[in-house]
Amino acid sequence: VTEPVSAAFAAFKALGLKRIALLTPYPPDVNRVAAEFLESNGFTVAAKAGFLRSADYDIARVSPAAIRDAAIELGRSAVDGVFISGTGLRASAVIASIEEAIQKPVVASNQALAWHCLRLAGAIDRVDGYGRLFHL
Repeated sequence: VTEPVSAAFAAFKALGLKRIALLTPYPPDVNRVAAEFLESNGFTVAAKAGFLRSADYDIARVSPAAIRDAAIELGRSAVDGVFISGTGLRASAVIASIEEAIQKPVVASNQALAWHCLRLAGAIDRVDGYGRLFHL
């Protein structure tokens, strides 16, 4: 059994991420709470940004191109990798291109959840196109 938070933490551990950049769909007050939660669990949030969205409908409308651009900008800071939090963000299609641009791992909520489910079920196959996480 898993869920997005446990899956993300397992992904961070597998990739050796300690100092992360946090990208969410949310406004600053929610980002602050998310960063505090990550930090209370042993991670350092060195950079963060959000798309200022609250409603699920609006979150799903953030384009993959906007996600890519924001993640690249954050990923250029002094971090081990980028965490794209929020299961409503359509990040899967741009994870590999972000990693290529910043030369660092990217973890997205849905990607981590799929990876964790597969690993918990015993599947260890590599899956191309969805980031370094699927190559572990």
